[in-house]
Amino acid sequence: MALAISDAYQGRGLGTILVGQLAEAANQHGIREFEARVLQQNHRMIQVFRESGFPVDVGYDRGEIAVAFPTSLSPEAIERFERREQTASLAAMEGFLAPRSVAVIGASRSRGTIGGEVFHNLVTTGFEGPVYPVNPGAQVVQFVVAYRTVGDIPGPVDLAVIVVPASLVVDVARQCGEKGVRALVVISSGFAEAGQEGRPRQHDLVVVCREFGMRLVRDVSVRITPLTDLDATEMVRSLATFPRLQGYRGALAADVAALEDAILRVGSMVEAHPEIAELDCNPVMVLPSGVTVVDAKVRVEAPIAPLPLSARRRDA
Repeated sequence: MALAISDAYQGRGLGTILVGQLAEAANQHGIREFEARVLQQNHRMIQVFRESGFPVDVGYDRGEIAVAFPTSLSPEAIERFERREQTASLAAMEGFLAPRSVAVIGASRSRGTIGGEVFHNLVTTGFEGPVYPVNPGAQVVQFVVAYRTVGDIPGPVDLAVIVVPASLVVDVARQCGEKGVRALVVISSGFAEAGQEGRPRQHDLVVVCREFGMRLVRDVSVRITPLTDLDATEMVRSLATFPRLQGYRGALAADVAALEDAILRVGSMVEAHPEIAELDCNPVMVLPSGVTVVDAKVRVEAPIAPLPLSARRRDA
């Protein structure tokens, strides 16, 4: 018996989780015991069995190691599996929270643009690894050598930040997968949040990420105005990437209070001006010293007049 786990994901508890899930499925179908044959040199597989928490019986038979264990989980095994699942979940977020290298695809030479500001902030806010700008139309971006595609980057890339038109995102994501990128942050808009037109595009993006085993962050937290202080707090803390704002692994903590205040201010503005039909602040840079909205787009239209009180009474 052997488990096929990619080299990049070994040592993160996935083997133990797979054994546990297989045992649970077997137990539900009336299989009470597993017997496995393991090559003598496969020490890591044997270690997975020993650390699983199952009462394992190990013996030798014709040059192979024979392993037998029941499919029901003991309390010890359940505790171990819960710890392993937590470890695996944290490891899955490593690409976002502690990347060793970052590529900004769509990095711009011009400050004040989304691609320009994302790249500038990564370079100037204390990130210690290499930051690679990817721009097919530039040889240098903000004094850093640029690359035409993510595949041209000479070193490994843990995290790719995608800032290109929505129509190009899926192709760029596939290039990232072929490069071996572990995680994607897609800043580009125009997906499911854009309505019917963007849903197929989002589906294709998810398919590509699953094909290459890449993690995708498009955190969404929704509230309806008017917003309260509690709404703003919950919106920020419900994001999967919130730990990054708290100063992950020694990095300076971001000004979360300023972000919550900005959310409340935007909510108040929308409430005070019903002619605002759409407001897109993208991206919002949360720094240790405050919050910066790099780009904002507002669409206004005539507000819908409320029904007269008499009409509302008749409807009621």
